[in-house]
Amino acid sequence: MDTTPTIPPQLEDAVKAEAEAHGFDEAATRWLTLLLQSDPTLPAPTAGAMVARVCQLPIGEDLSALDVTLQGLSVRNPIELTTSERRVTAMLLKDLVSQAHTLLAVIT
Repeated sequence: MDTTPTIPPQLEDAVKAEAEAHGFDEAATRWLTLLLQSDPTLPAPTAGAMVARVCQLPIGEDLSALDVTLQGLSVRNPIELTTSERRVTAMLLKDLVSQAHTLLAVIT
């Protein structure tokens, strides 16, 4: 499963420029892309500064750990999982989605 976000071609250069300016790794660049996708009216420099700030805050470590974990799960082959692994993973993902919806409602 490819989880790389896509953006309009006109924003690709802006994302690259911001990522280079801030020294973003692959995850932070992906976050920047997602942020620009979610709000196309947000100027790329503002979005870059926002992502750079989050990366420096304590929440940045939590978000990065979550991102790495989800990326790792997304590349696992579901066919190779045992029934127990599937059920536990599905239960945890459902709970994660529920918590994410609750958190999203609070912060937006």
